Amino acid sequence: MTFKQFQRWPKNFIFDLLAEQLAEWPGGCPPMVLEANAGPGLLSRRLLERDHLPAGTRIRLFEHRSHFLAELKAQVEAWPGRLELVQANLLHMHNHEEQLLEGIPARPWTEEPAAVLVASLSRSREVGFLRYLLHQLPMGTSLFMLGRLPLLVFMSHTEASHITAGRESNFKHYRDISILYQLFFDIKMCGEVSRDLFLPPRGAKQQSPLQLMRLMPRRDLWELVDGTDRLHELVFFVRQNMVRRTAYVLPCLE
Repeated sequence: MTFKQFQRWPKNFIFDLLAEQLAEWPGGCPPMVLEANAGPGLLSRRLLERDHLPAGTRIRLFEHRSHFLAELKAQVEAWPGRLELVQANLLHMHNHEEQLLEGIPARPWTEEPAAVLVASLSRSREVGFLRYLLHQLPMGTSLFMLGRLPLLVFMSHTEASHITAGRESNFKHYRDISILYQLFFDIKMCGEVSRDLFLPPRGAKQQSPLQLMRLMPRRDLWELVDGTDRLHELVFFVRQNMVRRTAYVLPCLE
């Protein structure tokens, strides 16, 4: 499928929504945008052609599927100094972070982020990827070795419900991960789009829309406990005591 064919799709407003979020990023867009599974490069083209990004902001495209590479390489040649292409799947980064993130300088945790990750996640993929990042964040490893790196991701209604659920609202989705997300991130729901714009409809049943979520690691994360090496203890405490959500904490500890 050509770029012109993609342009006629009604999904273009998805890219406009992402572009709007990046253009209006609090404190200004980070100097590097990491786009996972870039496909034919529609988002990068939209961002650069319409000047949604500051002149100094670069985009690093991650794509491993061969049928998209020719289009992406042509874009890199058309925008020298603004686009980079890495032929790899960023969502399968385990143990390859140093190579995939090479050349991006790390920043102190309390400073503005060095980069932002943009991605769309299916339900099967988001569980493994987001849980992996949730595990890495307390250690300051993986993406977070660069500092306070935020995520701007399309995710399922189910995962978004887990992220935003609380004791007083949506309790059926309230889990240990709900507490950890809310402890570790400043969370903003930026919008929603039909799932059919990403994937073909599955049967006659209407599917829940996908949510665009912004997850920004908290600036005061390391102040939650006394000592940076004790965040693991907090994670263990939360998970152990949310096995039964209605149980009292002290009897569980006893």
